[in-house]
Amino acid sequence: MSTAVQEFASQLAQVVEPTSTLPQISVNVRSFGAIGDGVHDDLPAIRSAIAAASAIEGSSNGVVEFPPGLYRVTDCVLLGFDTTPRATGLILRGATGSSTSAMASFLIYDGQDTSKSIIQCFASGVSIENLHITAAAGRHAYSAIDFSQQSVYAATAMRIRGCKFTSGDSYVKVSGSLSKGVTIGHLSPQANNLEYVHVSDCAFVSLPVGFHIETITGQSKHNIFERTSFNRFDSRTDAIGVLSQVGSCSFLSCTFGGLKTAVKGCFIDSMLISNVDSEHCEQLLDIWSAHSFNSTVPVTLMSGRMAPEDSTLPFIDLAAVQFTITGCSFVTQPTPRDFKIRASYQSRVISTGCWFPNDNPLELLDYAVWLSRGDMAVVAGQTYSTMPLPARD
Repeated sequence: MSTAVQEFASQLAQVVEPTSTLPQISVNVRSFGAIGDGVHDDLPAIRSAIAAASAIEGSSNGVVEFPPGLYRVTDCVLLGFDTTPRATGLILRGATGSSTSAMASFLIYDGQDTSKSIIQCFASGVSIENLHITAAAGRHAYSAIDFSQQSVYAATAMRIRGCKFTSGDSYVKVSGSLSKGVTIGHLSPQANNLEYVHVSDCAFVSLPVGFHIETITGQSKHNIFERTSFNRFDSRTDAIGVLSQVGSCSFLSCTFGGLKTAVKGCFIDSMLISNVDSEHCEQLLDIWSAHSFNSTVPVTLMSGRMAPEDSTLPFIDLAAVQFTITGCSFVTQPTPRDFKIRASYQSRVISTGCWFPNDNPLELLDYAVWLSRGDMAVVAGQTYSTMPLPARD
């Protein structure tokens, strides 16, 4: 097992599953009056169910069940803060669909306040599972889920599983919009921000920004994405899959499609990307470290297949980064000569066993260096060994 994967496993172990022997006690939102027909306002019933589940004694964590239906809400669903006692460890769980493309439980925002997030979380250890979260026709919400922690309301770990986040969906005939899928962090020195996030088997569709991590407190430590897709199917060309401005991120078996930039990061501590699939993205990575240009941030890309969109942008753009790339294949049409990985500000690039669409794939600036080990290039149907050029100022 590689060092990068070992480090990922160590980080994943810190996002601890509940180990309590106490039972999980469930409440059903329909037992509190929710209709789920997409017409009635189900917010009061949902808030009552959350309050009841949060107050259950003698259980490891309360579960709020959403049977199949369209649950319309006219304001945000609050978890924690001063509205729901003991929301720590709470689970919001929709009905299980056959996949994220066939969701059964929808949470649809139909409020007038465009600055609101649909779910606002102030509690720790919350899990959100199997929900399709979006906005109603003509409505706009800032984000589907906001884990922005403020004041003394601190959170340590959150989980999002099997959820879908969209700006409009033809299946439920809505055409509302979200600025972001999930937001984490708060730009305040007094904020207490989320430390660990685990996202698995989710889909972020047609969002300007899928997942945004932003904080100046330095408390966001690691964010893990597994089997999660970020795709754009409309005409926008400036979409970003994940925008990370602090901490570390790991991506395992994730897919990115139709985006301007799949992952954009600054002020990060490290990043691991393994078995990635990228189609028609102008950029896979845009990573720079502003901690100090005298040190480099480790970024590892392993075993992926990328088909970049034709663009003047470098497919991978690195500044002050130690970039290790292993076993990756890059396929571009129709202009492979435009494919570039740009490294600057003393970045160090080590590539091993990769397939590039040209024999000079790196642009080296500001004392960046490249070491190639067993890489190959396919040019006009012919296979060549890549020949790294010396670093240049």
